[in-house]
Order: sequence, then structure tokens, then C-alpha cells
Amino acid sequence: MIGLYLITAGLAVIALYFMKVARSKRSIVAKFLVILFVALNISQNFIYSISYIPTDSMHPTIPAKSIAVFQRFDIEPQAGSIFLVAIPGKFSPYVKMGIAREGDIVQWDKTSISVNNRRVRVDPEACGQLKEINQFMTDFTGKLRVPKDHMFMIGTNFCNSEDSRIFGTIDIKNIKGVYKWKLN
Repeated sequence: MIGLYLITAGLAVIALYFMKVARSKRSIVAKFLVILFVALNISQNFIYSISYIPTDSMHPTIPAKSIAVFQRFDIEPQAGSIFLVAIPGKFSPYVKMGIAREGDIVQWDKTSISVNNRRVRVDPEACGQLKEINQFMTDFTGKLRVPKDHMFMIGTNFCNSEDSRIFGTIDIKNIKGVYKWKLN
């Protein structure tokens, strides 16, 4: 996502340069490019966000190396939805599925997770097919009550995901978008 901002800013600077240099047809093209890049930047920040999914932590819902589109307005933090989230201390946003809201009790071990004593569907074959469970998951169990204004988030590839079991619950103000569709 940062790369898109840098590309947009660089192209806007080039377009502004052409606006200063040329006053003819190039100037019209440059003005159009500036307007286009400003519109894209506004869209990226306030309407829709495009994010590259580098890992398979959301497989099979969103395969690795996919490009996903997230709606950035009117976000309802509902359990079962997939979100673009800012993780404090992490450079890039993460894509995770919210499974529990404030007050819910979440309990997990290496291959299963439950919310309020109801098991969350996790693909057991995905865990069994891994030669080695993710490095984060060795001797990994936990239980917590989700605090006020927070959500517990996991990757849909439960056995190979860095998620709330590692970095804790997510404040809902750090939810930056809700998943709409993938581009590829």
C-alpha cells in the first residue's frame, strides 16, 4: 500500500513538472494526470483501498499473491467479516477475519479455536498437511475475554497465520477497511 502512495506522489510530481514546462497540449494532459492522481489518492485513503496479500495466512479465502479490494467507509466490525487492520508496531497492514467481539471468550490451541465454547470452523486438513506447524504455534494455547471496543482476529489458514493469538486483540479504530473482492 505504501508503494502505491509513492508511485502516485511521484507521478503527480512529474505531471506538475510538465505543467510548469509546457503551456500547450502537454499542459492539458498534465492537468488531467494531476487530477487523476489526486482522485486515486483520495479514493485509496477514503473510499477503497487495494492491498497485496503476500502470504497464505488467509488461504483459501484469499490466496497468497492476490490483490484484494477493501471498502474504507461505513465499516461495521462484525464477526465473520474480513478486515484490513493496522497492527501497532507493524509497518504494513494485515488482512484478518474477525471472529469475536468485545465480551466474547476466545480459547485456542495449536489446531482449534472456540468462541464462547463454540468451535470456529478451521480446516483441519490444512493443519495436517503442514510438515511443521508455523513457528509461532509451538506449545501454543490461550484463553482471553475480548476487551471493550476490540476484536479477536485470525487468518483463515489458522495453522499458518500470525494473528490475535500472537499480537493480541485489535482496537476497532485500527480497522481500516472491510474486504469486498479480489482482483486476480
